[in-house]
Amino acid sequence: MTNDFQHLNLEIPEEEFISKYHQNAMELLVIEEIEKQMKDYPLELIHQINKIEVAAYALNRLPPLYASSEEGLYCQKQLGKKDFQEAISRLVAQSLAVIQQQPVRFYTPLITTEMHELHAAKAAMEELKEFLGFAAQEVSWLEIIKEIKHQMNDIANTEIDTQVDEA
Repeated sequence: MTNDFQHLNLEIPEEEFISKYHQNAMELLVIEEIEKQMKDYPLELIHQINKIEVAAYALNRLPPLYASSEEGLYCQKQLGKKDFQEAISRLVAQSLAVIQQQPVRFYTPLITTEMHELHAAKAAMEELKEFLGFAAQEVSWLEIIKEIKHQMNDIANTEIDTQVDEA
């Protein structure tokens, strides 16, 4: 399914429309508050608490503050801090208390198309690293591209040298 923005002449796939073209500033404020409240938690407890569930619990009890531009997002965050910071703090604390009662639960997380693509890209990069002999090293994708270009130039030069030798 696509969403038509005729005034912009854009065809946007639904999964992209949902994740890329607008942002709920309240999500950012809740995430900041979760991090703030959990910073003094013992490490073993931090690893047991599913922050996604904590955020969802709090967000379901707060109004959304959507924006479709960087400027709008900044304004919505300021509005959220001004009008809802007390509620955000209280609901995050409540969320943490509820989730701590059942910290480790089995569930199937929502995975976006972007996440699938990211995992596929990481796997491809690991395969390229291994193929190019970088398997044990930390290498950026830019370094991999540079190495591929270098090897392709070497192959092209070898072919030219072979053709010259045969002539």
